[in-house]
Amino acid sequence: MVTQTPFDLRGLFGPELSDFEYRIRWQYGQPDLAHEENTRALFRVWLDDIAAEWERRERYGLKSPAPSYGIPDDLKERLRADCDLVKLISDDVPLKRVGTSWRGCCPLCQADNPSTLSVTNTTNPPLWHCHRCHEGGDVYRWLMLYQGVDFPGAVRWLAALADEPIPVRTERKRRDDGRVRWPGRGAA
Repeated sequence: MVTQTPFDLRGLFGPELSDFEYRIRWQYGQPDLAHEENTRALFRVWLDDIAAEWERRERYGLKSPAPSYGIPDDLKERLRADCDLVKLISDDVPLKRVGTSWRGCCPLCQADNPSTLSVTNTTNPPLWHCHRCHEGGDVYRWLMLYQGVDFPGAVRWLAALADEPIPVRTERKRRDDGRVRWPGRGAA
């Protein structure tokens, strides 16, 4: 039986992940745990998952994600739909057409089998998947993993490829309750 962490570690920023790891290690060291054997086993699984996430971030050179800074959703969706994923990935990895999809060696896990990476342009949005390291997703996920950028960086990357200007919002917005909200931040 494979036990996974019941939360998404990839969504945690660097300081949040460090803080979470510290709290789990602190709880793990407490002498008065209820159901000590099972609780410590669960903490060990979570600590292993955290270590794997740190290793994944280091391996792909990922930095903590930045706020989106108000990039409009319609622009993100338009860039995703208009991007030729096969052309984008074939600039980095040689691909060969097999039926309706394209196949190649996955550069993320350094696979030497040319059928590990599968790219499909027929779905909306176009998707890719590695059958060895089980990574996959859309064009943004590819740029985030292969180029080592965060999501807003991937949007800016695609916008630059498509010669699309990204609107810059510098003014402050007023909320319905009259409080001021800065662009790119959560609720005040």
